[in-house]
Amino acid sequence: MVSVVATVWNEAGSLQEFLRALLAQTLPADEIVISDGGSTDGTRELLQEVAHEEPRVHPILLPRSNRSVGRNAAIEAARNEIIAVTDAGSRADPDWLERITAPLRADPTVCMVGGYYRALARSPLQEAIAAATVVPPERVDPETFLPSSRSLAFRKEAWARVGGYPEWSDHNEDTIFALALRRAGCRMVFVPDAVVSWEPSPDLRRLFKQFYRYARGDAQAGLFFGHYWKNLAIPAAGAAYLLGRRHPRLRAAVGAGVGLYLAKQSLRALRQTRSAAATALTPAVALTLDMAHLTGYVHGILDRPAIRRAREDAPGE
Repeated sequence: MVSVVATVWNEAGSLQEFLRALLAQTLPADEIVISDGGSTDGTRELLQEVAHEEPRVHPILLPRSNRSVGRNAAIEAARNEIIAVTDAGSRADPDWLERITAPLRADPTVCMVGGYYRALARSPLQEAIAAATVVPPERVDPETFLPSSRSLAFRKEAWARVGGYPEWSDHNEDTIFALALRRAGCRMVFVPDAVVSWEPSPDLRRLFKQFYRYARGDAQAGLFFGHYWKNLAIPAAGAAYLLGRRHPRLRAAVGAGVGLYLAKQSLRALRQTRSAAATALTPAVALTLDMAHLTGYVHGILDRPAIRRAREDAPGE
């Protein structure tokens, strides 16, 4: 007895492939509840057409709303205790639902399962982005892993216990939700072969926007992860380089440090992709991610007073 939930917004071009993969699972879902957050591209009409032909698909049509609102509405409407979540625009492997819910179906002490994400890279730039942003499964620490809602399953009781997804958050809400489950004592299992495929950002502009939002969401929620220390070194390095006008050795040291950092990133990309083109693009990807993290986190800190007021006004907070 499993419900799959997802949110969509202007996904008319990818919705059919997304649903086709969910409807062809080795473990059939009892229902697939899809919240539409105010689409204007025909997604709503397409959802209703699919629901008319496939009784397992249940659309929920909402006014313009964020993913947290959509996910909570879908989970609230779901009839089953085991909930599997994935993102529109991705494609679940045929055995994804069977694998990601297996620990929940077998062991009542498990209340959250994190799956894995396979990048569908169609260009050297996307290969470089995947190498920079996707942790290989063998390097995932199940004790600290915070799974994305791209590939996640949990018990509805656990979702209710932590108050659901944070509706005050427009950015990185799944990290906040997964962390809340962990802090509530939820036992998590990592299943690396429960795989959902997704396509990385096709250009640096969209990559910057994506990770800017993630960092902004972390800062809004008061979260600080280890990689932000590295990003804080950017203004320090910039200041040191400017001071290097009078201290050439300092400027040379900064240049050497930046060069070593980018070389390390490029070597990692080369090992993972075996692509000279992807490796050559890695410095641009690394700098884009670092600047996105830095500026997004600063913006998120400035958002905190407004976020605090929104959380105080939210029901149940």
